[in-house]
Amino acid sequence: MQTNNHHEISGIAVYPDSSPDSPPSDRADTPIDNHFIPHYSPIQSPEPPTDNTIPALVLGVDPNSSAVQGIGLEIDYDEDEEDSIYFDRYNATKDPPHIRLAYLSAMESSVVHRNSVESVDSWLANHIASLRLVNAVPNNPKLLVTLERVRAHLGLETDPFIRRQPICLVCYTAYLLEHIQNTNDPQCTYVSGRTRCKGRIWITKLVKNKEVRQPARYISYTRIIPALRCMLLRPSFVSALKSGNQAHSSHKEGVLNDICCGTAYQSSQIGLRRVFCADGSVRDEPLTPESVKKIIELGYGLMLAINIDWFRSTPKSIESTGAIYITIQNLDRTVCFLPANVILACIVPGPKEPPLEELNWVLQPIVDDIKKLYAGVVMNVFNSDRSEPQMHMVHGHLILTVADTPARCKCQGVAGHAHNLQFCQCNTEKVDINTAKGYDIDNLKAIDENNLLGKAYESKLAPTKAARGRIHKEFGIRWSVLNELPDWKPHSSAPVDLMHNLFLGIVSHCWNDIIIKGYYLTPAQKRKFDEFLENFEWPSRAGRLPNKLCEKGGVRKADEWRWLISILPIALWVVWRDPLASSETIPLEAPPIHDLTATLPRFQRSCSRIYGLILLLSSMCRIFGSWSITSSDVDRGQKFLQLYCQGLLLMGVFLKPNHHFSMHYREFFLRFGPAYAWWLFSYERFNGLLEKVKLNNKSGDISTSLMRFWVRLHRLYEMVENLPENITSEEKTAISKLCYSEPGRGTLLAQAAGLSNNESTIRTPRHLQKVDLQKVGGYVYLAALKFSQSIWPHLQLKHKRSDIQGGMLFLSSRVAESLDFIYKSGVRYGSTSSQRTKNDRYIMAYFGNHKLAACRIKHILKITVGNEQPELALAVRRFATGSDIPEMPWDLHAEDLGYFVAPANQLGELEFIKPNQISSPVGICSVPIIDNRRIWIAVSYDRTGEELREDVGLFDEVGIEGDESIY
Repeated sequence: MQTNNHHEISGIAVYPDSSPDSPPSDRADTPIDNHFIPHYSPIQSPEPPTDNTIPALVLGVDPNSSAVQGIGLEIDYDEDEEDSIYFDRYNATKDPPHIRLAYLSAMESSVVHRNSVESVDSWLANHIASLRLVNAVPNNPKLLVTLERVRAHLGLETDPFIRRQPICLVCYTAYLLEHIQNTNDPQCTYVSGRTRCKGRIWITKLVKNKEVRQPARYISYTRIIPALRCMLLRPSFVSALKSGNQAHSSHKEGVLNDICCGTAYQSSQIGLRRVFCADGSVRDEPLTPESVKKIIELGYGLMLAINIDWFRSTPKSIESTGAIYITIQNLDRTVCFLPANVILACIVPGPKEPPLEELNWVLQPIVDDIKKLYAGVVMNVFNSDRSEPQMHMVHGHLILTVADTPARCKCQGVAGHAHNLQFCQCNTEKVDINTAKGYDIDNLKAIDENNLLGKAYESKLAPTKAARGRIHKEFGIRWSVLNELPDWKPHSSAPVDLMHNLFLGIVSHCWNDIIIKGYYLTPAQKRKFDEFLENFEWPSRAGRLPNKLCEKGGVRKADEWRWLISILPIALWVVWRDPLASSETIPLEAPPIHDLTATLPRFQRSCSRIYGLILLLSSMCRIFGSWSITSSDVDRGQKFLQLYCQGLLLMGVFLKPNHHFSMHYREFFLRFGPAYAWWLFSYERFNGLLEKVKLNNKSGDISTSLMRFWVRLHRLYEMVENLPENITSEEKTAISKLCYSEPGRGTLLAQAAGLSNNESTIRTPRHLQKVDLQKVGGYVYLAALKFSQSIWPHLQLKHKRSDIQGGMLFLSSRVAESLDFIYKSGVRYGSTSSQRTKNDRYIMAYFGNHKLAACRIKHILKITVGNEQPELALAVRRFATGSDIPEMPWDLHAEDLGYFVAPANQLGELEFIKPNQISSPVGICSVPIIDNRRIWIAVSYDRTGEELREDVGLFDEVGIEGDESIY
């Protein structure tokens, strides 16, 4: 049906005319093999119309479909889908432990030790025969002796959830296996303009002295909808989804606690279709008058995010392998980025990244699956109130793409930072980067993204690559298949990533291009700077530390810049200040430059001026790195960043595109919530997990190997949730090895296996030591007595030597057990009395009137009185405060920086607090000041949240492999 010059179509984009750029006609619309998918080139270019009009296009779902009309729920499986791959799994739970262990050992032999299928089958058959000889098997059991059957029996099959797509070596055009087997020409048939692609689509290999034709290259995809079907059958996943959906109702007005507080989440809708009009305009219109609904109002509406990134698949390889991840953003924030809850949608093989337009061909199957989810898919969902899952309509909506700037621009089809005119989402041009105009936030005007979408569609219809290049040169846009999705925008849907832009970009620039290339540190000061970093006592959760920064220099990781900027004002004050001066101020002039220096800095050099700007940068980093953030915090952080960039301009420092991109932070925070919900620290860790997969340092079909690894992680997680009560420690060790983790230590999957994901969870060592509080010290006994009296006032506790009638004696030898450490919200805290380690003994804690104070933990005790519920208690001594602390150069920013200064080695009286009074871990250093005194400078890390929980053992919750338990 044609109305108003629009073509209404169903499900996917339909292009009105054929052209030389259309895919070969012999590629069928339906697959002939369950593991291969067909799809067309997204860059299909109809012949240009003679009247210079643009053909209209409507992208959406059929308004008459059952998903839209709300007809009775019925699961519509694909042809190769069956209930059995979802429900007939984990049959091994009924087997005896020694049989299960044999099966798990066979899987370990294949997966971990990379033994051949034949050798594993032989070992398994011999092992089962040995068990029979000693009568260690049940009567007439149907024991399995092949790896294939064992894999299915354990529920660890991966291939039903993977699609392997044959593609051209050069242009990434997709082919059916049937076409590859039947054609005699190995050259790709795709034609762009008048040029035929020179890539190969098949090769021949010798297999058992016989030539066998094989696809030249595969791309491996996860079948997204079947993957979600499995996830929604997990109790933990459904619980996390409900918790995440309910979280926003408990959030305070004006506070951005999670992505659910952002406008993108709140305004996301289903029931729309995207219309590209003949006049070049673009709009999203309802499918039917009543089809539009907000996703937050649906029972099972999934907010999706896509990340695309590249990494080295093998240590010795120079090949670049691509990974596309899909995260579900409305899961509870504590589990949103656990690998078991993340779909590895696609692995793109190297050796190079797909060119600009060819990336669309890679993304097309993913976009097609997202369209199906947008229309609605009926799935079985775990129901805690019933024994059987219940059917529900599940919707999915892609709300953002997160990637570094090159990948983001390529994925969105927008111009990169090298474009002279449209390198950003506003009216700023590249020449404005080093002028005041580029940082005048109030006068930055956003590009009309609807007009940009129209130009993108025009680029799609352009008949030649040169024509598409002209549109890109003038308007900074190319076609992206993501534009087919309703409510999708080229810039607004793709925030600038803080990990790359802020830490790897702006902070790195501050150190390398200003401090180092500006010769702000003499050789002696560099040695002192590195010594300070080495002696600084970091929290143990700190990952990569910026040690020997001056000595070794080089490229650093984002984590290193993140930790460095948190203490950079202190470190620079330590090396720049004059120890003989009467005040702790920063000198105005920078150190002199040696006469023989070859390259002199081209900007003004002033220690005091650059120090003031670094205070702004450090404060802003801490504000923007917060777990939760208010609108006023966002405004303040954006103002600090603006003043920082403007200050550098006044000093003549050459700025880069990253500095201008950061002027748009505010709109992304308001749209998507706090940074941890969309920055790339978590996704980079996913890459790290894939890099550890054993591939024998060979490329081969690495995409399939990596995809099987990730899918197996999901199956293993589901196995852990279905383990029987009689599970043995040997079985747990085998499962841990299958997860590529050492027993008792955690990988990202192991973190997901914890029983509780509650942020307030307190985890303790399993083995505690009984202590006599009187022998530890009388002051400890008295403080513990006072604490216990406040906890259990009804018991009328009294000193063990008290003669007062009534009440209960507080016996020092019976009430307390000592702990070396505890975990709170995944963060470790220790004590000075620990025999294992003295790390993590300094904290920030809340006291009366919600006042924060820095403390040192002396003891961690578990106090048990009578039949009352035991209480954890921390014996702490607060840092002393005094008026003799000199003015510090960061005093005006101390609150934003999280700095607390106190006289060194001066502590208050011992007192006990509860674990929930802990605010954060603290980094600390001791520094000499005037009059030969020393001070402690504590740095609170209460604002910056970790993206992932602290590593725990896969089976710590059952107290076998790990050393910890849930308290």
